[in-house]
Amino acid sequence: MSSLRRLWFIVLALMVVGGHIAMLTSDRMPFDVALRLTLVNAAIWAVLLLPLLLFALLRR
Repeated sequence: MSSLRRLWFIVLALMVVGGHIAMLTSDRMPFDVALRLTLVNAAIWAVLLLPLLLFALLRR
């Protein structure tokens, strides 16, 4: 993987994590709603990325 692509993935991950931290610490959204949205988002990403990572590992 090229260094530019790796940097792009790191920046994207930091932005996603930062967005979730901002949502969890926001005064405008109740904490339980923000936590539920964070868990749903994490579950969706896991369902999408785990098969792709498994495929990439098996393809080597």
